[in-house]
Amino acid sequence: MKPELPETVEIESEALAQFVVFMGREIAEWDALIPDDVASEDYVWDEVHASNVTEVEGLGDGSVAVRGKFTVPIVVDYIRGTWHHPPETKTERHDAMFEIVFWFEDEGYAEGYIEVM
Repeated sequence: MKPELPETVEIESEALAQFVVFMGREIAEWDALIPDDVASEDYVWDEVHASNVTEVEGLGDGSVAVRGKFTVPIVVDYIRGTWHHPPETKTERHDAMFEIVFWFEDEGYAEGYIEVM
């Protein structure tokens, strides 16, 4: 006779966040609100990782939401170059956030949302 398995098991929030962020980066369909004046769009996507996660929430329907915050450089001015000085870009740091919801059913499904404010 097989032993009965518990209905739920406890998973550390950090390990769960790493898994959900990894799956979000691999398979998620993303909605992104990224302004044109971001210094580098790659930087925004590079900041979606487990160390920036601020909240892990079980949604109760077989899914988990992971939310995080970080800052990104936004271009505010271009300084023209001169004979002795190369051109420069003046930037300011702006807040950004992401949310990934992962469903554990079947092979798993994820949706992501990222916004630079």
